[in-house]
Amino acid sequence: MNPEESLKNRFRELAERAYATNTYSFTSFLTRSEQAVLEQCRSSLSYVGFSFFGGNPSAERRLAAFGSEELFGYPPNPPICLLEISPRMQKYADELTHRDYLGALLHLGIDRSVLGDIVCRLPLAYVYCLDTIAPFLISELTIVKHTPVVCKESDLSLADIAPAFTALRLIVSSVRTDAVVSGVCHLSRSKALELFAAGKIFVNGQELRQPSTLLKAGDLLVIRGFGKFLFDGVDGKTRKDRLSVVLQKYV
Repeated sequence: MNPEESLKNRFRELAERAYATNTYSFTSFLTRSEQAVLEQCRSSLSYVGFSFFGGNPSAERRLAAFGSEELFGYPPNPPICLLEISPRMQKYADELTHRDYLGALLHLGIDRSVLGDIVCRLPLAYVYCLDTIAPFLISELTIVKHTPVVCKESDLSLADIAPAFTALRLIVSSVRTDAVVSGVCHLSRSKALELFAAGKIFVNGQELRQPSTLLKAGDLLVIRGFGKFLFDGVDGKTRKDRLSVVLQKYV
């Protein structure tokens, strides 16, 4: 059985459990590509329904809740906790990045699926995680890179923390991924193709090797070494029939 079919079977099991017990069942945090697989099952799971939760409306990594308020008579309570990570002594702290925080968390031996988005608001970072793993992280996360840190449950609500974006408008020949990558990175098309060959282009969490793939509104584009972008889509054409497209760059 291929990984996608195994994932679909897992979703069906959770849906059936929710329906049989009249209580919500939840996945761990899903990647964009895993969420897309679940969306393929929406019609077959319509008898119970499902919804996504990531802690804030723009979350990339989200868990799924099987069930609905209409079916069960009460709203879901997703098992998500928001943690705050701060340096013990800001004066001596490194300038930490998303990669630094993720590396430190995974170094504790946990699975990536228990973690949602990591949002940097220097000198702090906020981590969405499953509530079952939160006590372990609070106890064990004591250093990030070379910086001693304190990890605690945040006083903020889940929705108070969201990624920051800056809008980016490009004029491109098409919404082919290679054309957009070329524009974003200010590279020639041939140089942009080298990024595909090097495995540095990801769309919705999956490595993309086909430069001709067309982007659509809502796609998440990651270009390693250049950043992460949410593709908003086409918002017009120039007189020469080129396309004006808008992306939101994560900052």
